[in-house]
Amino acid sequence: MPEEGAKRLFIDVDFVVDAKGNVVNVKPGTRANNEMNNLIIDRFEAMPAWAPALRQDKAVPMKLVQNIMVEAKPKAAVKAEEEEE
Repeated sequence: MPEEGAKRLFIDVDFVVDAKGNVVNVKPGTRANNEMNNLIIDRFEAMPAWAPALRQDKAVPMKLVQNIMVEAKPKAAVKAEEEEE
């Protein structure tokens, strides 16, 4: 977690659903570090296609903001993962 001692972090993620329903231009908020930003971007871009916005019965791109919560793994879970490797 970017903030010392934080167990949860709330991040606003700006993104666009284009006219074809693809998630593009993902921009996580400034509270996350680069590694976390890259994970968030990868997860958003890997989403299945959305239903695009409609304006006068024509598909158009739409900018959206989603607030997400990221939680730190308990130390026991991290240790168990390390032991498996």
